[in-house]
Amino acid sequence: MKIKSDRRLIKLLLGIFIVLFLTSCHSKYINLGIRTDGTIAWNNDSTAFAFIARTRLYRKPEGITKFPDGGIPKNEYRDFSIFLFDVKHKKLKHLVNLNEFYISSAYRWLSMSQISLELRDSLLFYKLKKPYKHNIKYIDEKTNPNFLENISKTYAVNIYTCEKSVIDTNKYQHLFKSKRETLHPNIRKKYLSDIPYKDWGINIKKLYPQSKNTYMEYIIEGKGAIDIIFEQIVPEFTVEDKKYIIDEMIKKQKTLLKDWNKLDREKDPYRRSKRKDKYINYIKYTEDIKKKFKTPSVIDKLAEQKKVLRNLQNHNIIIPNSLKFKDLFVYDQGYDVTFELTDTDSVSIEKYKKWFQNMVAHLLNNKWELDKQTKFEKPDTNGIVITDLINFMWEHTTLKYADEKNKHYLELGVNYSKNEDKHKFFKFSVSEEYIYKFNN
Repeated sequence: MKIKSDRRLIKLLLGIFIVLFLTSCHSKYINLGIRTDGTIAWNNDSTAFAFIARTRLYRKPEGITKFPDGGIPKNEYRDFSIFLFDVKHKKLKHLVNLNEFYISSAYRWLSMSQISLELRDSLLFYKLKKPYKHNIKYIDEKTNPNFLENISKTYAVNIYTCEKSVIDTNKYQHLFKSKRETLHPNIRKKYLSDIPYKDWGINIKKLYPQSKNTYMEYIIEGKGAIDIIFEQIVPEFTVEDKKYIIDEMIKKQKTLLKDWNKLDREKDPYRRSKRKDKYINYIKYTEDIKKKFKTPSVIDKLAEQKKVLRNLQNHNIIIPNSLKFKDLFVYDQGYDVTFELTDTDSVSIEKYKKWFQNMVAHLLNNKWELDKQTKFEKPDTNGIVITDLINFMWEHTTLKYADEKNKHYLELGVNYSKNEDKHKFFKFSVSEEYIYKFNN
């Protein structure tokens, strides 16, 4: 009896451990999903339309739960509803929820394309398709024993009172014979992109309450549904709370900078480059948060541009007037600057090529080195000639210069490409990095 009792205790403790282990393998940060790509129904004068939205709050899998296929998110809140958007007054109104069908079917088969809508005067008519036989096994008849009966019905909801009623399917069948219109992305972007989350029925403090410190971590770590945090939580933050967040973000910047410099430039260039990108992106993210907090930036862009130009001149890089400032990003350890040539007529291109060829030849005589992937012809008596600069797309030429004595490193690149509007342009970029050594 003693042995059996011990075995039962071990099994119980093991079961508790497995449950706790699996439930703790999801992120503590809530993410938001809103899908609105289903059927749409306009009223007669096109001043309002009804549509279907599927919303959820979920936590992403972490650790062992991500294997082998990325894992399954843990849903903390789900809703499947029909909304009405008033175009004239830009108001979103919740009409009726369809959760009795959405939740009970484990949403394995029920999609927004299987729901027909028709808006006539003050009434919205809607009808759902029956599930296929092989999907019926997924329906939870314990929680909704009348599922199949209810899904066979046709419904009408008053758009003013939100009262729902069952109507005669045969009598109103003709309403759903016309071709259904789907919610086009352009309509979604035009009308629904700026809707407050509360109008979607999402109140994060009620649906998934967390501590104030956790809400701060969303912003510091840049994870989860940050937009909801800014809409519903940040207005309650004090000046001291915001200062604490920015201070913590600056600490994180220093940690990322250390991680970047721990890797050797020559032995692990790929991982080092990834860490640099992570560091720089986080600094940009910090600046965005400061703007949202209305914290003034300490960087004077014009002064920084002049400073960068002086630095380039010190390295024998003279920027011609045809190249204009495109982007400048300054961080603690250096800067990245990009110039752009937008005049792509043949005369401008030839001038640009000649300037670049002469500069490259000059730099190579001053301890600069070509990157291994650089596409150059062999030097001739006139210096370096670029191979088919005009023809290759998204390929770049790179030169590097390292000065260990003065602890700085430069990378220079040229890129010829097209943007989304098929506009041709040259980019000339310089990255100067000041090398710091860390004892640990």
